[in-house]
Amino acid sequence: MFALRRWRRCVEKQENQIYAREEISERIIGAAIEVHKFFGPGLVEQIYERIVVREFNFARAPVRAQKQVPIYYKGVKLACRLRLDLIVEGKSDCGFEKPKKK
Repeated sequence: MFALRRWRRCVEKQENQIYAREEISERIIGAAIEVHKFFGPGLVEQIYERIVVREFNFARAPVRAQKQVPIYYKGVKLACRLRLDLIVEGKSDCGFEKPKKK
C-alpha cells in the first residue's frame, strides 16, 4: 500500500513537471510570436532577444538573458562554459537564430 502511494506521488510529480514544461514552452512561443507580429522579420538577433525579455517582464515571468552555465562531462566540470540566450522561469532555455537563406 505504501509503495503504491509513493509511486502515485512520483507519477503526479512527473506529470506536474511535464505540464509546467509545456506551459513554459507555450509562453516562450507566445512571446516570440507577439514580438514577430509587431516587428516582422529582419531585425538582428540581439534586438529580438531584448524585446522578448521585455515581453516576459510585462507578463511577470522570470527571465534571465545571456546566462553562462558550467558544463560537466561524466561528473567533471570542464573549463569551458555554455552561454544560454534566455532562461525562462529558471527551467527552460531558448535561443535565437536567424533563418538560413535558401
